[in-house]
Amino acid sequence: MVNNIDFQYRDSTSTPICGLTINYSVKVIAVLANIKDPEALNPRGAVYTSDVIEDGVETTDSNGVVTIDVTNVFSDNEFLQIFAKFSNSKNYNVSIEIKLESEKQEIGPSMYISTTNIPTQLSAYNVVFSKKEDDYEYPELVYQDEYDYFTVEEIVINENKLKEAQAKKLKSQRSYVDLLEDFQNEISSQSILQIPILNEYDPININQIITRCLELSVGTIDNGLSYTTDAGLIAETNRLTKIKTLINQISNLYPSTTIEDGEGIPYQNIGIIPEPFRGFGFFQDGGDIIATSYLIGEPKKSEECPPMISISLNGSEFYSSGFDGVFVFNVSDALSNENISIVDGDILNILVTIDCTNYNSKLIIKN
Repeated sequence: MVNNIDFQYRDSTSTPICGLTINYSVKVIAVLANIKDPEALNPRGAVYTSDVIEDGVETTDSNGVVTIDVTNVFSDNEFLQIFAKFSNSKNYNVSIEIKLESEKQEIGPSMYISTTNIPTQLSAYNVVFSKKEDDYEYPELVYQDEYDYFTVEEIVINENKLKEAQAKKLKSQRSYVDLLEDFQNEISSQSILQIPILNEYDPININQIITRCLELSVGTIDNGLSYTTDAGLIAETNRLTKIKTLINQISNLYPSTTIEDGEGIPYQNIGIIPEPFRGFGFFQDGGDIIATSYLIGEPKKSEECPPMISISLNGSEFYSSGFDGVFVFNVSDALSNENISIVDGDILNILVTIDCTNYNSKLIIKN
């Protein structure tokens, strides 16, 4: 069969190597021709290399020979396009690169089909039909055999060099991990440094970000988990649990930051504060719960809707008063005077009425 190219493998004693698995691939290359020696081929001057057109696996026979059939390459569209583009160009030759690799080779050799033996007319319709072989054929090719055979030697691993390389790699990895840990520790230790903000309600440092996460967990997620669990909402419970787990993971990185360092539950002065307010809600001062409200400017004093503030515990109002724009009230003292104790799960609510519009802020008690 034409267009079959044989490669022989031998060991260092020139004994043929049989049963050796060879991986091969075939590409098309266009190279600059050697003007002084048109027959010469310099693959390093390749100006175009195709993708792999054909590849496969073969095994050397008892003579150490492996046979590669390149017949189908010449009817491949990519080969035909490259040949049409470069074969008639001045100072260019079109060749076929065959690369062979085996387990006993670190880098497989490459052989090149002689440019002078590639058919000058290439088409799927002008091949020669051989009655003898009962197959379509191209004129037989001759490959440029720089070597009569390939000498293959076993790859010898230098254990000392391998250990040195491994030790060097391990040292580099440890150095990187140490540097990364130092950097992260430095960032963590500077958690109170001011960070750029665009809005008044943005967190101003890492410390505040952590406390807001904790407030989200205690003020919303925990209550949500209680409800979804009791209601049998399995998917919602799983999702809320994942959020709580993530919050725990990030807060554990900053163990010195606690929810007591935060702005209050739920999210005092967080989000877009309604227009009349500079801020309102609850905060903790020592062991006392304080309710506050600060208006931008003085409120309008209309008879129909005078400015009012009321505070309730679990829906029952225990304080109500008008106010002039600045309000600070010790909730703990007021409850103590009424002999009222607050327990885990109680809800405090401050209701502010301005221009006939009601605004609310709630505080869920968690012991």
